[in-house]
Amino acid sequence: PAQFLRHRAFIAGRLALSFAAALLAPVVLALRGAPSIAEAVAFGWLMFPLVAAFYVSRTGDLSNAQRIHMTGLVGLSTTLALGGASAAAALWLILLPVEAAFLHSRASIGAAAALALLAAFAMAASPLGAAASADVAEIAAFVAPAVVYVTFLALSARRLQHLSRRQAIAGDARYRLLAETVGDLVMRLDRGGAVVY
Repeated sequence: PAQFLRHRAFIAGRLALSFAAALLAPVVLALRGAPSIAEAVAFGWLMFPLVAAFYVSRTGDLSNAQRIHMTGLVGLSTTLALGGASAAAALWLILLPVEAAFLHSRASIGAAAALALLAAFAMAASPLGAAASADVAEIAAFVAPAVVYVTFLALSARRLQHLSRRQAIAGDARYRLLAETVGDLVMRLDRGGAVVY
């Protein structure tokens, strides 16, 4: 049951992120006109969560689906940084360790943090890096899906914790009942009907 809940939360979160990106695309197009090449590529990276959700729904392999999704986040961050929206890119990099936390592995969290730091250093060192000041509206357009996504992750984690706690309580109650009544279930009688054990 816990694995099922993790898969369900993973798929729901990725669908929410892709849905938010798809909803924001027309708004950005209406406000800014045709996207630059970097913005179009960034939108493509925002579809990686959808690919990861599809992958886990078909294979059940949450670890590789998580890697697919984190690859999309690194690609998004790099594209935004090199395309001119570095503040938003840094925000997406912060999500990598949060993503890895769902794998319940310290090694995965460490690897994700290292990847985020490596990407951040690469962006800072790149001669194609963004200008020091960025348009507030552009940053807000990229920050909004991140805020929605982090909120959904926090709510999903809380829900998983609550369900796990409830399942543990129900399991403890079943075993307590079994332990209390086990004396009534197991008896050994002799030929005359007297209780031996």
